[in-house]
Amino acid sequence: MNDKKDPKHGGQLDRRGFIVGSASLALVAGAGLARCSDDGGQPDGPTDASPDRLGKDLPREGAPSCSSPPTPLSPPSSPARVVEVHDAKSVSGTVYDAARIKAMVIAGIQRLANVTDTKQAWKALIPDFAASMRIGLKINTLNAQLNNSPEVLLALIDTLVNDLGADAQKIWVWDRRTDELTRAKLSQSVLKVKVAGTYASVTDMSGPGYEVKGVCAIDKQTRLSKILTAETDITINLGLLKTHNVSAITGALKNVYGCIDNPGEFHTDLNHYLPAIYRLDAMRKPLRLHITEGLRAVTKGDTTDYPDAVPGRLLFATDPVAIDVYAVKLVNSIRALNPKLKPLPTDKLVWIDEAAQLNLGTKTLDEQLVTMP
Repeated sequence: MNDKKDPKHGGQLDRRGFIVGSASLALVAGAGLARCSDDGGQPDGPTDASPDRLGKDLPREGAPSCSSPPTPLSPPSSPARVVEVHDAKSVSGTVYDAARIKAMVIAGIQRLANVTDTKQAWKALIPDFAASMRIGLKINTLNAQLNNSPEVLLALIDTLVNDLGADAQKIWVWDRRTDELTRAKLSQSVLKVKVAGTYASVTDMSGPGYEVKGVCAIDKQTRLSKILTAETDITINLGLLKTHNVSAITGALKNVYGCIDNPGEFHTDLNHYLPAIYRLDAMRKPLRLHITEGLRAVTKGDTTDYPDAVPGRLLFATDPVAIDVYAVKLVNSIRALNPKLKPLPTDKLVWIDEAAQLNLGTKTLDEQLVTMP
């Protein structure tokens, strides 16, 4: 792999100028991005592919009062390292190259930990890991046209087992509903680990389910998936690079909406509610690593639209705010290739600022770019 150095700082190339300028992006990334073909305005449409009503009308026993503010968090480490691994050959059309993607995952883990040995990288990223721990891979299967790829998941599972020392029988790949996982062709037979939704479907509430006891986000109650709270000890958050009509992008922070039973109730005034959802102790504490999959991406539509770009990129960070800041830059760089497209609307990205103000992460980045040969 080739690492682009920043001669001033002696580290990786700082991509602030790279992201902002479409001309420099085209020179560096050229074939790695699919050019947008139409005006790509953000159309009005549903914020979800199906009703967000799982458990919505069930009682929430013992829910706390919403009148008390949460305990303030300590400021995060700053700057936060965000690693972008780019391989222009990782995807050809809709065909994913498993070997190249596995190399991307290993490169991202190593660079994030700033070591060249994968076992040492995992020790640095999850220093308290024990073989008895159960690991959840929270993915995103909302979009029937674009899901987390089995190639990325298989590569991650392989290194978790062989390098971290995780027990494959204690790994969960999960999202809100089993029928969406099945639609994405993700199953135990494919991934060789547990694959399940919190509920089976909109009409079938079999499965681990949601906690009976509610938790409070500002002035609303919600319940968390038992896969997050009771079935796993550590969560790796695997978002997708997608635009969204309400939040501008999905990514690390927005992906946690798949962990609650009533996400539809938290799309209104999302700039305030999204950080509050992530701020919940039971939500935030298990989340150790964030990987945003941008092998293919939605850059000019809503969260359930067809992918329109092939960035060939994976993003890695332990800081959710930092990785989402970087994802915004990356999406804007792709949109800049089309003169008819504008940058993502900043009024829909206030949640990033609020998340930083709550000390959920930092907007100051240590940007690392790894280009695969």
